[in-house]
Amino acid sequence: MINMRNYFTFDGKKSSDYGVYISGSHVYDAPERDETKIEIPGRNGELTIDNGRYKNQPLKYPAFIIEDFDPNIEGLRNYLMSKRGYFRLETPIIHRNIAWLNGQVVWKWNRMRQII
Repeated sequence: MINMRNYFTFDGKKSSDYGVYISGSHVYDAPERDETKIEIPGRNGELTIDNGRYKNQPLKYPAFIIEDFDPNIEGLRNYLMSKRGYFRLETPIIHRNIAWLNGQVVWKWNRMRQII
């Protein structure tokens, strides 16, 4: 049987190592250019200066844990929050190709338990 559960990898560590899996897919929006806009009196419109980079693009992943919720979520949270700065973020996507980018963690977790 093939395991079809998706996970993310952050700085070489898989979320599946903590029993955390991505549910659904994610749409990757293009990042916005970092530009400075300056209004000049007597001139129509704005003067736009390109700062030569892109702004950060937040990504959110709906995820789930199958078992051992408390120790798994605590372990993943501790790992992710121990990182400072930007690290490689990888996610398996269609046909198991890998999309990657540099990422920084901002931890937000809505704890919801469902008993089936």
